[in-house]
Amino acid sequence: MLDVNALVLDVGFDELTLPDGWQIETGSWVPTNSGLVGSIDGDSAAVIWSGMRCPAQLAVVFEAEAMPGHDNDANAFFRAAGSIYGAAPNDAWIAGTAGWYVHDNGLEQHPHGPTWRVPGLPLVPGQVVRVAAGYRRGRVFLWKDGRLLLERDDPHAGSTTVQDRIGLGTWDAAVRFLRLSVYDLDADGSARA
Repeated sequence: MLDVNALVLDVGFDELTLPDGWQIETGSWVPTNSGLVGSIDGDSAAVIWSGMRCPAQLAVVFEAEAMPGHDNDANAFFRAAGSIYGAAPNDAWIAGTAGWYVHDNGLEQHPHGPTWRVPGLPLVPGQVVRVAAGYRRGRVFLWKDGRLLLERDDPHAGSTTVQDRIGLGTWDAAVRFLRLSVYDLDADGSARA
């Protein structure tokens, strides 16, 4: 279990304004009193970044649901540098559920890989999923609804690029994000979510 003493960020998206410091990179992001709705704008992803710098060893936990008419791609970005579409460095781990055009769950180091996926199911509008992903001692992991789906060694673990940004996103969909929490795993030592 993740230790509440290791909690460094806990945002419930239930206000009509974006939390302080959050920046939209692309897409449409609408804060409501029942969640932050992200949706694509044209052919681009919807990406929003937290203004908070995060620890290197971390777990990012989010709760989300698909909007009616959509069934895919609820994502979090962690250990990111730069932006998704901006100039270098544009580097991030993407944790996703119901994505990659076939509803897989996975981890991807964007933009140069690797990508690891396991079969998944479409998101069901109104059904909340809980996804936890993160990084600890050179390993990345992905949990969904209390089940470990992936854990792998990071082939770029020795990178000297500072990667301390987190964000949320969706691709080709509309998703309501309800909550985002970040845990410092140096303080906690656990990768179970």
